[in-house]
Amino acid sequence: MRVNAMRVFVNDLAAARAFYEGVLAWPVSIEDESKGFIGFDLGVTLMVENGEDAPDDVIGRFTGVTIWVDDIDAAYRLWSKRGVEFDGPPIETSWGGRLANFKDPSGNTLTIISDVDVDD
Repeated sequence: MRVNAMRVFVNDLAAARAFYEGVLAWPVSIEDESKGFIGFDLGVTLMVENGEDAPDDVIGRFTGVTIWVDDIDAAYRLWSKRGVEFDGPPIETSWGGRLANFKDPSGNTLTIISDVDVDD
């Protein structure tokens, strides 16, 4: 078994594509905009879906999606310059990693993380 995809619902698929592909520079791995989805290859597919038929509470929320980056400070600086809205700069966690939360155009919150020793 393995995780195939994580789903994030948005209220504007074109704006989401411009953000995830254009601003964050994540590669598209699968798409069918006529069916309302675009997948981005992050090792596991991040499936961004048109949420027009989804319950209102699945858009603009904390997603629980966490993306590993090699250099969180560099990602934070680059994406901030590109207009990505972060809750604040990367913070140290009690469990040893560093993380920062950011929002997509639909208000969904995702997290980047680094500096975690997963071998402990």
